[in-house]
Amino acid sequence: MPKTIDSLGVLIRADRLRAPGVTPSSRGRELPDVPSIAETLPGFQVTVINRLMARTGTPEPIVARLGKALMRAMAGPAAAARYADTGARPEGSTPAALGAMLDDGGRKRRGVIRHAGIRLNQGEGGMSEDTVTLEVKDYVAVATLNRPPVNAVNWAMRDRIIEIMDQATDREDIRVVLLTAQGSVFCAGADLKQRPDPGKHGEYWWHNRLTRETGNSIKECAKPVIAAVNGAALGAGFGLAAACDFMLASDNAVFGMPEINVGLAGGAAMLSRLFPPSKVRRMMFTGQRLPASELYRLGLLEACVPQDRLFDEAYALAAEIAAKAPLGIKYAKLSCNMVELMPAKDAYRFEQNFTYELSKTEDAAEARRATLEKRPPVYKGR
Repeated sequence: MPKTIDSLGVLIRADRLRAPGVTPSSRGRELPDVPSIAETLPGFQVTVINRLMARTGTPEPIVARLGKALMRAMAGPAAAARYADTGARPEGSTPAALGAMLDDGGRKRRGVIRHAGIRLNQGEGGMSEDTVTLEVKDYVAVATLNRPPVNAVNWAMRDRIIEIMDQATDREDIRVVLLTAQGSVFCAGADLKQRPDPGKHGEYWWHNRLTRETGNSIKECAKPVIAAVNGAALGAGFGLAAACDFMLASDNAVFGMPEINVGLAGGAAMLSRLFPPSKVRRMMFTGQRLPASELYRLGLLEACVPQDRLFDEAYALAAEIAAKAPLGIKYAKLSCNMVELMPAKDAYRFEQNFTYELSKTEDAAEARRATLEKRPPVYKGR
């Protein structure tokens, strides 16, 4: 069991030399629960690298060097010989060649290597950047689910959503995120072709953690996230939309949690935030689907419009929010998230702290000046 990046680099080399690019300065960085790469090859499990990159907090430069070392070591002559009995034919240090080597005996574990200067999605669905595209203009980021035909959620899509939300929190050129989808289906749920194997120790819990963090990344994003639901939002798709700060939908959209129809159960925690107990149970026990018009009647949607008007409607709302003071919006969202967990008295006191701190910002002073001078404010986010 390697405990440091340096020892991991040693083990990935067939000649057992320290991998190139991993310098002595990286020694001593603890890597919990990272199996020996030597032991997992050729049935290499991408989840090992997921944990290495995403869970250990390894500094970016070290991770980048390790990624390059992996590419070199696994694409060289020694690695080719090691993989001779798998049928894989790695050719050069490219993501495609590495993907061939990660085939896992033809099963194609679909995983994502993050942060190492490469982004590799195993199996169907293409590179992870392609599973959710991102365009930023005038402080509005449009994130589009992009796995035709029904935008089923796989591990790469979850990874990409988390990445986008985390980046949005830090990027000054993003003040609002608009989440929508290509085609006429928002998201039909989790990809049934990519289920974790409960027979592999730890795999299901890794999958569950990734699933939780997808929704959490949306809710915890410091910027408001608007869902423009342009068709069916089922299971995990409904969960994505419900994690957003606002939902708008086309009038042909339907919402439901059909897990019971594939022998599973899930979604009660999310549904309980939206519906009364009886409706939660009916949706859970029967897989009932509700039309967008019903969610609009219940006040769960900000708009229910024809599909050809949905994006413009959602974008107008995003632009309206993007024009507000960035710090004010940041703390308004944090307040909304936190007060849900507090008694009313404590929640109000909590919010007053934000009001006090915001009153001292340059943006607050600019808002007052602009009001008195009868002009639009120019916010700087400070």
